[in-house]
Amino acid sequence: MKKLKLYCLIGFIGVGLLLQAWPTQAGNLQKTPPPSSVRTPAKTPAKRSRPRAERIQLELRPEQTMAALKNWVFLCAPCHTVQAIGTENGPALLGEKARKRFTVAELKKIFAAPDEHGLSEAIPAFRKLNAKQREELAIWFATLKKPEDIVAATDFPNPPPFIFVQQCAGCHAPDATGNIGPNLYNVSKRRDRTEILKLIEDPASVGIKSNIMPTFSELSEEERKEIVNWLVTLTK
Repeated sequence: MKKLKLYCLIGFIGVGLLLQAWPTQAGNLQKTPPPSSVRTPAKTPAKRSRPRAERIQLELRPEQTMAALKNWVFLCAPCHTVQAIGTENGPALLGEKARKRFTVAELKKIFAAPDEHGLSEAIPAFRKLNAKQREELAIWFATLKKPEDIVAATDFPNPPPFIFVQQCAGCHAPDATGNIGPNLYNVSKRRDRTEILKLIEDPASVGIKSNIMPTFSELSEEERKEIVNWLVTLTK
């Protein structure tokens, strides 16, 4: 009987100890969220910077700006005018009549493949430029906002007629300073207008013995006169 009482006493003490410890354990369970509910902050993916070689240079040095302006005057202005206000041969690219502004990337694509943008007539002009020159021209033009932003030096000649860019610039360069063919500046001091007209139509008729220069008999008299009228202005 004494043993039974002893066992009961021990049992009551054990139950009391368990009840005393239970609130602390329950509180701990409430404070500790289940593992599945713990959220870790999402990692923001690191931004990949473009390699230097792929970055577009957006500022030109003074000599690059001058080169771009020169290419504009001799290759683009024949159709768009120096101030880019457009002619019957090319639309306005600046000013009130301009349809849109172009980004550097868009201009580079147009200059590299004008035929893919419905400008097959511009192929002869842009064929004269390498990739670097096309990029410089694109960067320069993309900075322009109005026609007055294009300021050509006073010693710049007038833009050549587009027929010159198409037919003559390949040998004489777009600015007529010469390449395969001779420099055409001061040609009016060496030959008169009639002789220059004959030279364009049939070089052999005025004593040109080399067969490098082709005949341009397919050009109309008006087109030949247009070329000559420009050539006689080239003096320096």
